[in-house]
Amino acid sequence: KPAIAPHQRALTIQLRRGSDDSRWIIYRSKNEQDKEEGLRIQLLKDGAVKLFELALEKPIQDRGASLFGSAFSFEDVSLGFLAWETPKFLGEETIKDRACWRIASYPPENNPSPYRWVQSWIDRQYHGLLQATAYDDKDHVIKEFRVNSFQQLEGAWMVKAIELHAPATGARSRLEIQEAEKIK
Repeated sequence: KPAIAPHQRALTIQLRRGSDDSRWIIYRSKNEQDKEEGLRIQLLKDGAVKLFELALEKPIQDRGASLFGSAFSFEDVSLGFLAWETPKFLGEETIKDRACWRIASYPPENNPSPYRWVQSWIDRQYHGLLQATAYDDKDHVIKEFRVNSFQQLEGAWMVKAIELHAPATGARSRLEIQEAEKIK
């Protein structure tokens, strides 16, 4: 395992499928008191996203709250905006020498979000997110996401490292997957 610097925390991420065909993403970490904390994200078939505090299994009310003291919020790590059912095709662009579709997504009314809309650039060949910009009600940029690298896990491509910048606060964070394994 890679060494973790004093200001960093090891984070385990699990991907699972529920018996109702929903998808779960589970983030686990230990705090300074060696107690487990984390987040369970449930992506329902109808596009709704449910977030739960892992230790208490209670719904998270503030999706914009910081995750583990980073610039990432609970909403951000779920990447739930990719499942919003109201995408609008904005055109094609090249990002990082990759041909991309540029998509605008709007949250469903039953799924409150800190974002009014999100603009995403999706790689045309691999169908993976390369970049996204989240906006507030006044069309100001709240956060910018940039995927820096991918890794292949048993034939499936997944994000290896993603950076986030919140221009209003100047906050920057990076989420990097050090080790991954497919749970069977």
